[in-house]
Amino acid sequence: MNCLLIFDHLNDIVFTKVNKEFANHINDFAVVQGLLEKSKECEVDIDIIVQIFSPIITSHRIMNCQFGNSYFSIQCEDDLTIYFDEYMGYLFVAISNDTEIHMKKYISICVTIVRYLCGPDVYQLKAKKERFELATKLIDSWSYLNTTDQATCIETVEQLIVNADLSTATIKALKESIEKLAPQIDCNRIHALVLVQNKFLSLYSSQNAKELSSADVLFLYDSQQQYNHERNQAHGYRYPQLPNPFSRYQIATLNAYHM
Repeated sequence: MNCLLIFDHLNDIVFTKVNKEFANHINDFAVVQGLLEKSKECEVDIDIIVQIFSPIITSHRIMNCQFGNSYFSIQCEDDLTIYFDEYMGYLFVAISNDTEIHMKKYISICVTIVRYLCGPDVYQLKAKKERFELATKLIDSWSYLNTTDQATCIETVEQLIVNADLSTATIKALKESIEKLAPQIDCNRIHALVLVQNKFLSLYSSQNAKELSSADVLFLYDSQQQYNHERNQAHGYRYPQLPNPFSRYQIATLNAYHM
């Protein structure tokens, strides 16, 4: 059972990500509380979620704003735990029966993904369908990689060691890519990097760009994996695809507008 909800300062929902098990659980609970006449299969009404969680969200905000003593989690029946995190006044609520260590990491990753996609305007998740869908896909991509890829699980990117000639040629290609891209996007702060499957090969940054943080690289890695997943699906490949790691490579560029 897993659920992610994002509430604004008015306790309205701007983003939901629930699985079928949680949707059925909420509907059954709503019937018991008299909020629904009949339980729905695999569908959940946003208004029902707001009615159920509004007292908890209000309590969390009061404890945080008036007493400066907010809580991170609430233990519920059936081994369910509610976890909280906050970003730009928006409250992230994750509900699961998974371990505390995993859920702390999960909700932190969700906040990071939303921060990269929306900046301070988290409401874009509700106003723009493409942002909502991309956030959902990136969270799913991270969840998959976290269980299948050791580098993602320990939050690192493995360095691919190659000979000096190939390394020099790669850096030269990245530099030329940046020089051609900069005039087109009217930005002189750009990073370009090469990922060979799940391994880091090379990175080149323009002169005025700030150094990439580990979160930047991991976010790009997650984005690249999601892009490959969609491309493979478009070509009828099964996910994950495991070809020769040197059969192709990807060049990812980051317009470092936030630096």
